[in-house]
Amino acid sequence: MSGSGDRTLACSACGKQFVFTEGEQEFFRTKGFVSPPKRCPDCRRERRDRGKAPGSQVYRSPSFPSGLPEGGDYRSPGFREYNVAASSVLDRARRPTYPATCAQCGSETQLPFRPVEGKQYYCKSCYRDQKG
Repeated sequence: MSGSGDRTLACSACGKQFVFTEGEQEFFRTKGFVSPPKRCPDCRRERRDRGKAPGSQVYRSPSFPSGLPEGGDYRSPGFREYNVAASSVLDRARRPTYPATCAQCGSETQLPFRPVEGKQYYCKSCYRDQKG
């Protein structure tokens, strides 16, 4: 970020042009950021608000006087940008799976990603056999 003068940037999320002012550039430098923002202010705000939505990632400050609140979870602030479920069971239930046929034993299996035609996939036990 070299910096004299305002810069016009394109948002990576919505494609709109936005102005990265000289004052904002100075603020970014003082915070130690070396790259300009990739998102416009509206998309940054939307992304920040999405993390605060009910059912999104759980974050509570670790400085509670008597530990975590009842039923509370603590996740690192680094996880804020991800919209994960508080429970891994709920998270697994929401994750889509795709049917595939095991290349070794021929049984039906579920994959956590879309299978590519012509590629071989294995069920859990055959995958372990192949790997080990």
